[in-house]
Amino acid sequence: MDLHSVFDACFHEVASLVESRQTVTNYDWLIQHNIDYFYPDYFTVGTLGRNAMERCFNVFTAGRFGQLSLSYKVVSRFVDLFYDLPLFCHAPHRQWLLDRLRTMPKHMIQWSLVEFFLFMEKWMAHMLSRDFMMFSSQKDALNKFVLPVICEVDVLDVSDDAVTRAVHAACYANWFDIIVPDYEKKIPSILAEIQGILSEANVPCLGNDMMTMLNGGPKRIVYECDNAGEIMLDLMVVIKLVLKGHHIVMVGKFEPILNDVTVDDIHQLIQSHSEFLTLQQALISGQLRVISANDFPMVGKFIPLANQAYKQAAIECDMFWLKGQANFQTMPMVNHGVFKSRIEYNKPVMFNFIVKTPIVRYCLDHSKIGDVILGNPLITLV
Repeated sequence: MDLHSVFDACFHEVASLVESRQTVTNYDWLIQHNIDYFYPDYFTVGTLGRNAMERCFNVFTAGRFGQLSLSYKVVSRFVDLFYDLPLFCHAPHRQWLLDRLRTMPKHMIQWSLVEFFLFMEKWMAHMLSRDFMMFSSQKDALNKFVLPVICEVDVLDVSDDAVTRAVHAACYANWFDIIVPDYEKKIPSILAEIQGILSEANVPCLGNDMMTMLNGGPKRIVYECDNAGEIMLDLMVVIKLVLKGHHIVMVGKFEPILNDVTVDDIHQLIQSHSEFLTLQQALISGQLRVISANDFPMVGKFIPLANQAYKQAAIECDMFWLKGQANFQTMPMVNHGVFKSRIEYNKPVMFNFIVKTPIVRYCLDHSKIGDVILGNPLITLV
């Protein structure tokens, strides 16, 4: 395999997305005060830094000084994130890629972190095959592992306590992620924790703002999904939201990427299990819809190329409910150049995920959400 050709192909695929979001785009449908320049993440490869001085230093050195530059340290950590996983650790092309990135293409330093993550997903798909990177068997197994947990509880209970337990359980299920080292070994302990959350008498409250939002009459909620396994708990939460009278737009992926759920996955799960009969009826009545945010596979979502269905849902909704780290990163509260550019959305945003990586914790610390301990759940309305 010609690694240079593979690298160039992956680079140009992502570069075309970056070029599209660098054009002047109207974000009035999503953002309160339209800004001239927006990218779907907190940092770019060339602007990462803990403060203005460090970010300025990164801007100056990005793409220079090889492996000594901060930009190289940023991208090499993403390379390590993939290659350190048991699924990929025996691949022989790791060192070739690290050597190639010491003199990374000039425009790569303008990429957001999630854009480089997408590059890595495409690289691994070329190296290991697209079928392998669809993780179909792993997704199916995760959903089957979680289904008995759903069968053990009353999915139709819409009391405040039941809703609170369901939301916390769906948050903890965010651990079902193939990017988590040894995730398969952790499945039994994750399931046990979820069962405990669903049966506990005392579960931390959701906060007054969130309960007011959920109990204050019918709302239109855009519920953006993340992983397989986790989706089973999400569907239980959505049942309760529907029974409370809310109208829900669930957002899945256009096509498979990692172990994220697709629009087809969501439809198939709802139609295949009697536990989700409420959602089958909601689809028929129009109280529930399932869409994608983009017309191509993407980690999180790519706001600059959002499709019309997603834009319309964003305009009509009363609240965004974001599951998972990628959805958090691709709907940032802040864009960083040397200085911060705060982003205010037209609607409240609910974040609901486990903080699993240092870079997400870092981004949280630089947003108005604040510091969160690695491994802890984040359930907050902004």
